[in-house]
Amino acid sequence: MRFHDVIGHADVGRRLVAASRRGPAHAYLLHGPDGVGKRAVADAFASLLLCERADGDACGACRQCT
Repeated sequence: MRFHDVIGHADVGRRLVAASRRGPAHAYLLHGPDGVGKRAVADAFASLLLCERADGDACGACRQCT
């Protein structure tokens, strides 16, 4: 999953992309009511961190993304 695919969390996506460029922290806490997209944001962030060719977002095509 990519941040491009996550709907309604553009600000959070921008902040996490900036954090990945600076060097991510050892932990992040995502909180909120059920069904707001915490899992989708976490999946997109994990994809970004593990992507072999990330450039602002996960590529969606490399070995780690698939």
